[in-house]
Amino acid sequence: MSLSSNTTLRLVRTCRRCQQHLRGGSACDVDLIERQTIALTDEVLVGVRLTVACRTMIAFPHRIHCPSKATNRRTRILGSPTAMKIQDFRKRQQMHSLEGLIDSPLQIAATDVGDGDAVALLHGIPTWSFLFHEVIDPLAEHFRVVAPDMAGYGYSDRRDRFDRSIEFQADVIESLLDEMGVDRAHFVAHDIGGGVALILADRRPELVRSMVLSNSVAYDSWPVDEMLALGHPRNAQLSREEMTDKLVESFQFGLSRKERLTDEFKEGIIAPYQEPEGIVSLVRNAASLNTNQTTPLTHRLHKMQQSTLLLWGEDDRWQPIDTAERLVKDLPNAELHPMRNCSHWTPQDNPDEFVSETLRFLQATPVAV
Repeated sequence: MSLSSNTTLRLVRTCRRCQQHLRGGSACDVDLIERQTIALTDEVLVGVRLTVACRTMIAFPHRIHCPSKATNRRTRILGSPTAMKIQDFRKRQQMHSLEGLIDSPLQIAATDVGDGDAVALLHGIPTWSFLFHEVIDPLAEHFRVVAPDMAGYGYSDRRDRFDRSIEFQADVIESLLDEMGVDRAHFVAHDIGGGVALILADRRPELVRSMVLSNSVAYDSWPVDEMLALGHPRNAQLSREEMTDKLVESFQFGLSRKERLTDEFKEGIIAPYQEPEGIVSLVRNAASLNTNQTTPLTHRLHKMQQSTLLLWGEDDRWQPIDTAERLVKDLPNAELHPMRNCSHWTPQDNPDEFVSETLRFLQATPVAV
């Protein structure tokens, strides 16, 4: 395996920051999930997960975790699209306490990695920020990436005493970014996260620098029948196994590439919804879906001047590409990139194309006026 001097220098700098470079096997850990077979020191490693010391680290530029950086607000991440285990994803999430939204502080879980211009990743239903587990790190090589769990989703607050509409989710994201010191951001949004991004682009145009809308809700394209059914109160009584079956069925339906229904994806997405509190919260989320939260935007889309990429899986039967074709006409600075052989869960169905097109667009995006 050949290494460039540039790669080695980047890793040495990381090790020096934690002051453990080449210290007798107790140095930084490398968190590696490797897709391809790698030959190293006469051993062949196939799709394994390792913890190794710094002497070996310089051969693996994929994932680096420096212990001394663990308490920092943001962690430097190097690498390309690679699956992440739920346990590792959770270690990077931090809780943010937001005042003034409800009668007590609202707790929001979020990942915050990388440096540079901010990119906010907004998930949809029934997922949480783990939807982006393969795309966060590659984007974080170029941008500061903020990936929250919206209120009621994932590991954010799941109490029953707050609104769960996408209008309220827009309030939450606005408050979270303010708490994190982000005064403008690119928004990369999927499913109902796209509805949140559109609300913010209308409400706070100075906050939204650009938008990447991927198989997003708009107009009256939602809620889809499956989510309406999920919101029925009887589903709050589902067992863990019954909810898991419902979720896995939706993952299967929303992926064109069936091999992309990986164990990491299934285990990660269902993890927050494996106990009664999570199940009840997800049902409440589904019950809150209301097309009246996006239809009022229909006649204001032409005023949204933000550059917008419609990154759309062509095979999606929930949010079909017809919606994107309508949006590209109504948004004045929009372009459409259809993703072939790709369905609803675009960051999972084809993370490489999702990352490459998002980076191409963001790096060429002028500042919105």
